[in-house]
Amino acid sequence: MKKKLKIACVAYVFVFCIAALACQADVINIIQNSDMESNTGGVVDAWLLDSWGSNRAYAYTTEYSHSATHSIKLYNASDTAYASGDWYQNAAVTAGTEYTFTGWVKGVNIELDTGGHAGIGYKWLDAGGSQIGNVGEIYISSGTTDWTLLTRTVVAPENAVQVKFYTIMYKTKGDVYTDDMSVTYTSIPEPATLSLLMGVSLLNFLFSKKVKRQ
Repeated sequence: MKKKLKIACVAYVFVFCIAALACQADVINIIQNSDMESNTGGVVDAWLLDSWGSNRAYAYTTEYSHSATHSIKLYNASDTAYASGDWYQNAAVTAGTEYTFTGWVKGVNIELDTGGHAGIGYKWLDAGGSQIGNVGEIYISSGTTDWTLLTRTVVAPENAVQVKFYTIMYKTKGDVYTDDMSVTYTSIPEPATLSLLMGVSLLNFLFSKKVKRQ
């Protein structure tokens, strides 16, 4: 009887702790102003325009939005030439942690040159700001598309301390709208917290057994 009680106790604690961990885990978004709604004097907060592009124009706009009222836009300044450019934001990361990159992108009259694309992307950076490995990018189709969810989950590589997350048009004509961009990871309780949960669950189990005997 005592042996069965011990087995039941261990099983109860295990199940309870798994459930407790699931309840305690938090999904953390490391990107600021993900929904593009925060702005200062009509200039979108936290998002920056890269300087490497050509023939690109940009806007903080209410023309289209996936949620609420605003999105960020890239388009070609001249109708006769393809454009390249990106909006971006850098965020601190921890090597070995799994991150999910998400963005909603809408294209209007998208025309791609050879090698051209439009969508979202990310690149890992070390402490000196140098790129680690290859960039990762996810694209929308050419033509006019409705809001499209682009997402990918990857593990931050060794020596990564930052990630550059961006929406891009490269050798593209047309309008690229982006909204609701996020980079998330799941926060798990510290070992001390787990030990506390196990202790509480064990006491709860033993107390319930005692009450039943009475």
